[in-house]
Amino acid sequence: MNHQHIRQKQSGVMAATMDDQAVVMELASGRFFDLDAMGVVIWAMLEQPTTLNAIVSALLTKYEIDEATCTSEVTTFLTQMESLSLIETQSAPW
Repeated sequence: MNHQHIRQKQSGVMAATMDDQAVVMELASGRFFDLDAMGVVIWAMLEQPTTLNAIVSALLTKYEIDEATCTSEVTTFLTQMESLSLIETQSAPW
């Protein structure tokens, strides 16, 4: 997954957040997905276009996690969200 690609939530996806958990619903299919605390932070960042590097940087300041593990986990999360059509990825203009 390219670090410079822009990621953002797809239209047609809704989420309800309760404390440090969220439920995401893809409206076209009616599928539901649960997010843990870190997933909730990432999901909130996806309200606006962002990059993998920006997400990892934000998580490193919020959680005690090493950069390699964080990057790996965020990459896995974003790849899964993209494969489920919950987020879209575009090439960065720079």
